[in-house]
Amino acid sequence: MRLQVFLTLFVLACGCVCCGDDPVASDLDGITPSIALYDCAGIEESGRDECYYMAALSGKNEALCQHVKNLVERDACIKFVAKLKSDETVCTGIGDDFTKDTCLFDIAVKGGGAGVCEKISDVEAKGFCTAIVSKNKAYCAQNTGGEERSFCNAVVDSNPASCLGLDDEGLKNMCLTIIAQIRGDPGVCSKISVAQDRSACELTATKI
Repeated sequence: MRLQVFLTLFVLACGCVCCGDDPVASDLDGITPSIALYDCAGIEESGRDECYYMAALSGKNEALCQHVKNLVERDACIKFVAKLKSDETVCTGIGDDFTKDTCLFDIAVKGGGAGVCEKISDVEAKGFCTAIVSKNKAYCAQNTGGEERSFCNAVVDSNPASCLGLDDEGLKNMCLTIIAQIRGDPGVCSKISVAQDRSACELTATKI
């Protein structure tokens, strides 16, 4: 189903980080926007995007993201500032529709409510988001079948034990990862047997 594609990409997007580990990032903790504009402008161009990106996160200031030239990283920057601020209105500054939807989905299931789900453009993702927020398993019964229905019920219930009952390894790992993301609990990821998938889950659960 199309929803599974959305959720697979959602999990991957949540685990992405900007620009790798760089000394620039560690020097920006608590930096003010005015200092960031001055300091980042003076950095070699190859590291400038990362400088603005990390300064935006440190200062919770999405305006600094606009100085990031790489469009993918700019959208990611805005998305993570939105998560830091728990403010879905910040998501509207994202250019890519999918990234905007994942931004809204994440904020909605972490306490933003059904009203935030309604702003998601993808119809299936919007329905699944609303089902999670409202704990409505009727959505799963009406829109999914087989293991996908069990997957849907497990996520709506936020029940890792139900995820473990899934035969499909991909669905099982996705189920655990989404629940870890919703709960903000990397401990859920310990149930994933594949080391790479487990690490991605832990990153997703702990990332801002």
